[in-house]
Amino acid sequence: MQPAPEEKKNHPEPGAADTRAAYLDFLMRRYGDQVLKLAYFYLKDYHLAEDAAQEVFLKAFRRLDGFRGESAPGTWLYRITVNVCLDCLRRAGRRRLFSMLGPAADDEGAPAPEALFLSAEEKNQLLQAVLRLPLKYRAVIVLRYFHDLENTEIAAILGLSPGNVRVRLFRAHALLRTYLDEGGGSGGGKRPGGTP
Repeated sequence: MQPAPEEKKNHPEPGAADTRAAYLDFLMRRYGDQVLKLAYFYLKDYHLAEDAAQEVFLKAFRRLDGFRGESAPGTWLYRITVNVCLDCLRRAGRRRLFSMLGPAADDEGAPAPEALFLSAEEKNQLLQAVLRLPLKYRAVIVLRYFHDLENTEIAAILGLSPGNVRVRLFRAHALLRTYLDEGGGSGGGKRPGGTP
């Protein structure tokens, strides 16, 4: 997501030596929660996610001079976050992603109206279905629906083409429908929105 024009004016530039700490402070205030959430949903452990978020901002601070502004600061930080989390998963021998619960989408990528009004049980069923998705599909679902990123931003973060992101979103939606038809991912027999 592109920062709002007023955001661009109200923060220090990343390149000036005396403003590096101020810029890092801006990044942490602006993106800290999103980085922590993304790390948590990759790592499934709050303490590991906190450690990963600290590592993300440490790496960002070290690389501030290399940030050329070709993408939004958030996109840059999300890319660092994904890399840090994947490194952490490799070190731990885990290859599983955790995803935030997001609304189902229609073919155009917009949330389906019935998905906006899910009961707690239906949300849990959807969450369980999302958790069953393979890593490559969970990643695009998390970034699209919980970080509200456009396909081009997701592509930049994951190192994919926008077309590949669209394909993965389509396949993720199809798998979610299948999992929900099977019983909500971990039990239950109804799809969210009330359809059997």
